Amino acid sequence: MALSESAPSFTSFRALGFDVFSTLIDEPKALVTAIAPLVSQLSEDHEAKNSSAIAGAAFGRHENALQQKEPFMIFEDVLSAAYRALAREWHVKSDDKDANAVAAILSRSSAFPDTVEALHVLSKHYKLIALSNVSEKGIATVMSGALKEAPFDAVLTAEKIGSYKPDLRNFETLMGKVKDLGFEKEELLMVAQGVASDHVPSKRLGINSVWISRDRPESERGFDGIGAEHAGNVAFGWRYCTLGDMAKDVEKSFAAGSS
Repeated sequence: MALSESAPSFTSFRALGFDVFSTLIDEPKALVTAIAPLVSQLSEDHEAKNSSAIAGAAFGRHENALQQKEPFMIFEDVLSAAYRALAREWHVKSDDKDANAVAAILSRSSAFPDTVEALHVLSKHYKLIALSNVSEKGIATVMSGALKEAPFDAVLTAEKIGSYKPDLRNFETLMGKVKDLGFEKEELLMVAQGVASDHVPSKRLGINSVWISRDRPESERGFDGIGAEHAGNVAFGWRYCTLGDMAKDVEKSFAAGSS
């Protein structure tokens, strides 16, 4: 759904940048499994005991903090360290085997049901570029597994870039890749679930973006649900609950343009 009548037509873009985890891959579901050994030790009255969203957000805080503090730390090590940090925060025991398994669980998690089909639809009209906070090893697992049939034209990782999103270098690298493909920044559209990781830096660099809200209820509209801390810091022009919904609108736009 376009959030403004002044939003450009989907036909004006030539390349799509994609966040991978939580946009294409069901990271929240996998994370429930990964941190279950910690959650199981919490008292029944702990807020994270019966809320996967709260538990996942707690893990995410540690993951994001480590990524910004240690931009050259490999993705797998970031996740293991975040697991141990969360255990300390919750005052529960952390097993090394469980901590080291987090990356494998996430990298082998499933794609959302709409992901691969939607990517094939979108690939008829755009070049597709993945921009992920992951290692070369991690993205190789994803691309040979859940996204094996996904028609990406390029894949960019935090390990290769040397920083994690929301660092602007990651998005500058994306823009460079778009340039290599023969297009301009104005022809790039970023597609992502992550608000702080993707939409905030996109606005800073003047990149148009689409919010795939995934975990937000259909009853919310527009910018609802982004969080007060991000108000005024994002400027995505479209919002969809799924990538499949976006793909349908893209098809309609190109069909109308050719009629």
